[in-house]
Amino acid sequence: MRWPYPRPPALGYDLPSNYAEGEKVFDERVKAKFPIGMSEAELLKELRSQGFSVRSYPNKADFKSATVKRGLIFRNLWSVRWRTKDNQIEDIWGVYGVIAP
Repeated sequence: MRWPYPRPPALGYDLPSNYAEGEKVFDERVKAKFPIGMSEAELLKELRSQGFSVRSYPNKADFKSATVKRGLIFRNLWSVRWRTKDNQIEDIWGVYGVIAP
């Protein structure tokens, strides 16, 4: 962790300040960077290099997400979520927003 918190991922730089608009741009970037059919191994390598923490869901083996949270009280969130089939990306989308107490 960098002081005082992690940097935004490269995919998350210079997003519009309006979260709804920012999420659209972030989602477009995610879809352009990680096309359907890409290997999950390549996706994971890139996400980890940008500082994302990867999470699997035990009862949903095909669904995973990777997230960066930044902030102390109000925390910005960048999340890439995807589904796989045969270790290839079947569906992918980006989520961007804020987590408030």
